Amino acid sequence: MNRYTQTEKKYEKWVREGRGQGRLTNYKPWLTVQDVSSLGRSHRVLSATTGRIVHLLSDLEFYTFLVFDWNSNVVDIREQYPLRRDVTTSIADSLNIHHPRGHQTNMVMSTDLLIDQRSAEHPLLAVQVKPSSELSNRRTREKLLIEKRFWESMNIPFQIVTEKDFHSVYIENLRWLHPSRFGELISDKITEESAIYCELLPRFHDQKLSQALAEIDSFRGIESGKSLSTVRELFARKCFSFPLDKLFYTLKASDVNTSASGLKRC
Repeated sequence: MNRYTQTEKKYEKWVREGRGQGRLTNYKPWLTVQDVSSLGRSHRVLSATTGRIVHLLSDLEFYTFLVFDWNSNVVDIREQYPLRRDVTTSIADSLNIHHPRGHQTNMVMSTDLLIDQRSAEHPLLAVQVKPSSELSNRRTREKLLIEKRFWESMNIPFQIVTEKDFHSVYIENLRWLHPSRFGELISDKITEESAIYCELLPRFHDQKLSQALAEIDSFRGIESGKSLSTVRELFARKCFSFPLDKLFYTLKASDVNTSASGLKRC
């Protein structure tokens, strides 16, 4: 049998493992990158929001995750979240739609991302990620309708995200920032380094940021590239900021926001 085939026996095993259960660091996704034959590139990446490795089954899911992981209003991200099969089966029957099946059993449907938000009106948001080209497929639309009705029955907003929802520059910047969200600067060092670059960067104003940071390396007598690494981490920790609609490697020193309000977020 294909290793990716979903069966009742496999579902029983996954339930015993606690898949689809838990919160934050204790959550276990219903599907992992090992369980699905992905047409695109899968990703296992550490989340700054949850503090655990998340399983993302395509580049598009990864980009969607980056957006939510960066959002300060997001408090939890649960990927590959399973939907109650009795409910989705009932919905499919009511719509006269064939429920997704595999190996002679109704499959457990899952939503790509379930987002917990700091919002009294919408504390939860269900997100399904699809390439826009797939939305013209009738069967895809049927399965999305089942999923949409499932979340509507729970009064939880359901959103379909495609590549058209992203600005490529914004995503490229988030990809650049993400690894530095887990840097090694301790609190006292962050405060110290923030103060140093708050003082030095305005001296370079319209100079390209990379060049300014190279000169600061020389001025401070530190190894080449150290200032870039530090400022990147200060961006990633939201101590400093820059316009995310400008590619990081095109920034000028004057694009860096080192305001006191930014420092308070570190």
